[in-house]
Amino acid sequence: TLFRSMTQPDVTVVTVMSTPEATRSLSSRGNQVMHQIRDQLGKTVFAGNVDNPETKMAIHNVLVQAGVSCGLDDIEIRTRNPYALVKKAADQFRLPIPRIAIVNTPVNNAAATGISPGRSSMTITAGALEDLSDEELESVIGHELGHIRGRDPIILFMVMSVMYVGGLYLWLPLLLDLGLFYFLLAFAIIYMVGKFLETRADTASVAVLGKPGVLASALTQIGFKQLYYEKYSSQARFIDW
Repeated sequence: TLFRSMTQPDVTVVTVMSTPEATRSLSSRGNQVMHQIRDQLGKTVFAGNVDNPETKMAIHNVLVQAGVSCGLDDIEIRTRNPYALVKKAADQFRLPIPRIAIVNTPVNNAAATGISPGRSSMTITAGALEDLSDEELESVIGHELGHIRGRDPIILFMVMSVMYVGGLYLWLPLLLDLGLFYFLLAFAIIYMVGKFLETRADTASVAVLGKPGVLASALTQIGFKQLYYEKYSSQARFIDW
């Protein structure tokens, strides 16, 4: 669960390790219960300092009343300042600070978009705030700033537009002759360009921030599920391709 202070650029992430039974109980009761928990937790967290045992006990009581069976040791409260990390990395890249959006999802990731460095935005997930250290998150932010500096969203959009719109209007006979193979070719070209842009963003983060090992550690955590399936599941590899 994610909370943002209206007076300071801090984000508080409340993580609860729950049992499958509790998860099924909440799922059957719908999103309404989750909103009630979120509202009550919001009042509890921002009534005072979050770094105290009383806050954890109050959160525990709210969850138990809502039907979530958990212990005090299952609750973790962590406060981060993503704005400070983005500003620090942006200053090193000599770029304006992008707009920052925090997404309340356990997925560990970040993304950036925008038509120019001055009109860009960056998304950071609650999972990244929970799992990554400051150095790791800063390296991932550097990767996203590499995309912004290189205008990668515009490049990828233009490539996709040329491949798909061009196939329908500019070289329609080629599309009709190749059929399905044309779309496979289009996907291959887009994939190749995307991989190049990702590698260039990694290189930019390392070149500017100078922490290749930290970036590698962060990307390993972000891609853990994918790496796991690539190693142990041939079926998952085939479907992914």
